[in-house]
Amino acid sequence: MVKESSGSYGLANLSKQSFTGAVGGELEYHINPTFKIRLQADYTPTYFFNATQNNFRICAGPSINF
Repeated sequence: MVKESSGSYGLANLSKQSFTGAVGGELEYHINPTFKIRLQADYTPTYFFNATQNNFRICAGPSINF
């Protein structure tokens, strides 16, 4: 999908939308049978026209199993 809009001086600005995916993994440290701590890391590249942006995400948090 391509969108086009006119700027304040009559210039055309184009934006392009595309699909991307994430690649990553996670580690879990079990404290006891019901409580664990999870660490997750992801890499998601995005592509805008001829440029590539490299996006990284790191998450950590507790997890409780019932």
